[in-house]
Amino acid sequence: DDDDVLARGDGGYALYVGRISAEKGVRVMLEAWKRMSSHPPFGKGAAPGGECRSLDSADRCATGCARDDEGGFEMQVPPVRLAAPGGKCRSLDSADRCATGCARDDEGGGVPLGAVIPLKVVGEGPLAEELRREYAGLEGVEWLGVKPLDEVYRLMAGARMLVFPSVWYEGLPLTPIEAFAAGTPVVASRLGAMKSMVEHGRTGLHFEAGDAEDLAAKVMWAVRHREAWSEMRRAARAEYEAKYTPERNYAMLMEIYERAIGNAGPSTTPIATRPAALGMTDVS
Repeated sequence: DDDDVLARGDGGYALYVGRISAEKGVRVMLEAWKRMSSHPPFGKGAAPGGECRSLDSADRCATGCARDDEGGFEMQVPPVRLAAPGGKCRSLDSADRCATGCARDDEGGGVPLGAVIPLKVVGEGPLAEELRREYAGLEGVEWLGVKPLDEVYRLMAGARMLVFPSVWYEGLPLTPIEAFAAGTPVVASRLGAMKSMVEHGRTGLHFEAGDAEDLAAKVMWAVRHREAWSEMRRAARAEYEAKYTPERNYAMLMEIYERAIGNAGPSTTPIATRPAALGMTDVS
């Protein structure tokens, strides 16, 4: 069932949701997706002793993992394009894991990040048209425009990660909270509220604001460390339940009111003589 797959975050893509504008760091994110990676995602073998074998050729490269003795069972990872003509598939791991890297014979290049993990972009804004034109040929990037809220939540639940690349100081952005509600970790710039909202290594990862190289590195770390990222999914949902549910927010608000009332004490100024009661807005 597709909905079950999405609920586990198995859609296999990264997601951006927000305004397409300069301060949101969208260009930084797209530059990160242009970066070359020499390490496509690992696929776990069917069993210890499984062998890696090529499933495709020409300008594409992929692996399948199959039991040596039984054959039929195999798991394929998404094919990735070669970095350049003349590239070749090479094994990066063995034993019970199976993977390929695509590299030029002479230079050892790599593949664009978009060939490793696609990026879905939801939203519109003043830079949308310009960025669509500028990055029109960027592999793995899909522009979805504005989506209904229920569709956004569905995309969040299916995303491997939410990317939050803002280059300005955010107050309390809702998008990461919505991602936590879906159990989706957040890769966010280490800036403003995001430094405290996203706990690095527990509910997501931080990268240096404005640094596309660092963002690409953090995304690849998330792709390669599947078990750690699964733990972060659980932690992200736990973070939402602990801090951001309507019930929890109501309780916290009541605590603030109670402390404020308790600390205020009785006023020594008669109500009738207070400036506001007399229609005065400025008292010198």
